Amino acid sequence: MLAVTTIAMLAIFSQPHCLSQQRHTKMMSHDMFASQVTAHALRLQPGDDLGDALINYCSKLNVSSATVLSCVGSLSEMRLRLAGAAYFLELKEPLEIVSLVGTICSDRNHHLHCAVARADGSVVGGHVKGPAVIATTAEVVLGHLNGIRFRRELDDVTGYLELQISHAEVADKQYDSKSGREQLEHTVRGLRVPVEQGGCPWTGEQSVQSMIGCMREELVELNDALEAHAHGVESALEEVKTELGDVLFNAEMMVQLASRDLGPDVDPGCVFSAAARKIKRRTPYMRWTQENACRIATVTREEAMAQWKDAKASES
Repeated sequence: MLAVTTIAMLAIFSQPHCLSQQRHTKMMSHDMFASQVTAHALRLQPGDDLGDALINYCSKLNVSSATVLSCVGSLSEMRLRLAGAAYFLELKEPLEIVSLVGTICSDRNHHLHCAVARADGSVVGGHVKGPAVIATTAEVVLGHLNGIRFRRELDDVTGYLELQISHAEVADKQYDSKSGREQLEHTVRGLRVPVEQGGCPWTGEQSVQSMIGCMREELVELNDALEAHAHGVESALEEVKTELGDVLFNAEMMVQLASRDLGPDVDPGCVFSAAARKIKRRTPYMRWTQENACRIATVTREEAMAQWKDAKASES
């Protein structure tokens, strides 16, 4: 448990009149942000997990962007990923924390690097991955960047969750303004984060082929819901909406997994754009604008199907 006493004090790391609290410049194509920093001092108790305790503290106080300013204490157990290593170093021995740095995000993710001294005086450090159990104490000072929002998103280039920085109000408005399709894409990307970084274990095991089986199940359930609605079942409409959502989730999963497994040529954006172009090619009796579409020729259902088949044949 956290110590009852928590100290909050204002530390101005960048003067507002010198560096605007709004986006002010670009350097090497990365947006730069300046903010006043509120420092939080807390003490962790024996048995607390270092990473979990810091995440829980920030979540409880609605701290949307935090950085570790200082930490001193001891651990009885921890797991580290060393630089470039494909394995974890498991330590279960007396350890003194000599350095802790990193960021904590509003989405309950953290990126922490820690260096610890062992009983023989040697020091080992790396990425904190998993347990980091407090032995006697950990005295931590966190800096809250006021008005800034940290979050971590899967980066297709590095394959890891990478830090995304934005102004809190802007970030909220941007997410709220996202279309349902964009929110679903964001959700699936979050689920696909590697398991060791907090991603979903089930999602991490899936492939396009496995999702085809899931899609079949969802289509059967959608059909059942539609039939129930056709027979006047009062609750069936909500079930139809739920099953349609499951179908779209499976489709989004398949598109993103195909991009992961088959390369950038199957990027979700390219897939959706290609689908739109194909539909337009196969419906030559329609005129398409940015806002809408309208029929420019009178065709029967049979004629429309014939034109579709002719266009499809010409593509092969």
